[in-house]
Formats: sequence, structure tokens, C-alpha cells
Amino acid sequence: MRIRITATPKTNDTLLPVSYNYYLQTFIYSLFKEDMPDFHQKGYSFKKRLFKNFTFSRITSPRMHLGLKGWHLGDEICFFISFYDIKAAETALLNLMGVREFRLGPAEFDVATIKTIFTDEDFPGDSENTQFRFITLSPIVVHRTEEKNDGKKTIYYNPEHEEFYELLASNLKRKAMSVGLTDDEAVCFSPVDVDPEKSLAIVRYKDFMIKGHMGIFNFSGSKGYAKVALEAGIGSKNAQGFGMIRIIPD
Repeated sequence: MRIRITATPKTNDTLLPVSYNYYLQTFIYSLFKEDMPDFHQKGYSFKKRLFKNFTFSRITSPRMHLGLKGWHLGDEICFFISFYDIKAAETALLNLMGVREFRLGPAEFDVATIKTIFTDEDFPGDSENTQFRFITLSPIVVHRTEEKNDGKKTIYYNPEHEEFYELLASNLKRKAMSVGLTDDEAVCFSPVDVDPEKSLAIVRYKDFMIKGHMGIFNFSGSKGYAKVALEAGIGSKNAQGFGMIRIIPD
């Protein structure tokens, strides 16, 4: 399930930090501090990996533009939060109902609307399998960490690399198995409209620079895998605000 939130800036020229993912993640975690205080530490495990299985989108606003000191906002903003775990989604929604205002760094907002969206109602195809095009709502991060003589090195892949799609599929399989699905189902990603250079998004999260890509892609696989992709996100670093997608209707 995903939640759509709109909010109004408290001033006519609110300044949002350029890299706001950490602030937005902090706001989301605050929704669990009473009912699920360890939410930020727990998740779904598979072998040695722990998956949070939630993600969130970029913030959008009609006249949002980047200045020297941050994003200038004057209009209503919109963003989405998505959860695979229905209990987590319901907890976030219940606590959101009591939120009238919130901060993202120095920027202050009044909550305008809250809407729930059930993603499994969108799947085209037969009872078991589905194919659809999707657009990214936040950058897809695909990377591999390798051991070097001087320590660990992170290698990021872009949509020009065949390995980009192979790693996307294997990552989704691990997420699917973390929630009890099997690994014997075929899943495939392919590009539709993506420019590896123009689509590149470099985002600072705390002290790290993370590389991801925006664009339009194809998905083919089971509806169980599709539900994980839509609700938990694809690629890595979903809980930091990466890999959220939306189906493009035919």
C-alpha cells in the first residue's frame, strides 16, 4: 500500500535543502516512534541481508526550482510513501492523521491531504503474470560493492549496462524471498525511454553521494513479484528514498 501526501509551505518562498532525502526519511520514521519504535532497525531478512521493504518518492511541486541555496517552493508539494508490510502502512497512516504540520530541515509545511492507494488493483495481465511499463518516482540505484586492497569500493551501474537489469532482477528476487515468495519465478526489466547521461541523479544522503537513474522501463514477471517491486521499491537503498516506481496505464 502507498500513501499520497500533499502539504502547503508555511511561507511563499520556502527553501528546501537540495538533498532532502534524510529529512524526509526522518519524518517517516517519526510516524512509528510510539507504536513501532524499532521500525527503523528491523525489516525482512534473507540470508545476511535485511530489507526494509518500504520506499518513498521525490518531492514534486508545480513551480519548484533549484537555486544556489536549495529548492525554492511556493506551491503545494506532493510525495508518496510505499510499504509492503500492511501493518507498517496502517501505522503510518493512522499517525499521519494526527499530523497537522511537519519540518524537512528548515522548511515547514502544513499537511493538506492524505490518500491511500492499493497498488495490486493496478496490475494488468492474467491471474498469475503481468507486464507493464513504469516510470520512476525516485532514482533507481544499482551497485555492487567490491573489496579492494585499499578497502571497499562501490561500483554504480547505469541503464547502458546489461548488468544493471540483471542486478535489478536478482535484487527483487531477494526481496521477494524475504517476504516468503519463491525464487523460481522469472522476472525481467528492460529500458523503454532512458538516457544514461540525462537520467543520472546524484543525491547526497548524510555524508554519502549516491548515484541513481530516472526513466521509463518495462517489467515482466509474476504479480507477487510486481507487488514487491511497487510497494517495496526496486534496486537498492529504498528506505533512503530510491527506487519507487509507478505503473504507466496502457
